[in-house]
Amino acid sequence: MLFTANGPRLLDFEYAGMRHALYDALMWLARTLETLEARLRERWTVPPFVWPAFRELDELE
Repeated sequence: MLFTANGPRLLDFEYAGMRHALYDALMWLARTLETLEARLRERWTVPPFVWPAFRELDELE
């Protein structure tokens, strides 16, 4: 039975395929963001961001 009261039932191989597709998409996104970060670092040099709470801790030391 492919349909239930709660909607269509995913078959095991379909679910596995969806998991692999999601994993591939997340890995692509991670690579893209890493590449973008590297390109931005080459073009613009800015001081690293430090959360204000951590700045206060550094000042106390």
